[in-house]
Amino acid sequence: MPQPVELTSPDEITEMLAKSYSVPVLLYKHSVSCPISGHAWYEVEDCLANGEPAPACYRLTVQMQPDLSRDIAESLNVTHHTPQVIVVRRGKADYVASHWQIRRQTLQRAISAAAAHQIPD
Repeated sequence: MPQPVELTSPDEITEMLAKSYSVPVLLYKHSVSCPISGHAWYEVEDCLANGEPAPACYRLTVQMQPDLSRDIAESLNVTHHTPQVIVVRRGKADYVASHWQIRRQTLQRAISAAAAHQIPD
């Protein structure tokens, strides 16, 4: 299972977006104070452990990095939610889900669809 990279700086966001041009990227925005977020993280972990293809995975703990969370929402043009999962393809949000919408099977389908449409430059 790929281990998520914990986002802690704007440079890491830039690297994540650049990586999305070669492979789909899964970004999980987590809240340490929300029980729904804990459940959603289990769904993401299950997806990463059992899904093909395995995406590059990034995680952001919103309470630790609120400015980065806002930057991500702005750069990907998505409404902020926590928990939230975003599949990024070619620098854009390809799939977005939050709260109880975060399900392993749906994530696997979104990642597979993004990978099928990933065309290298």
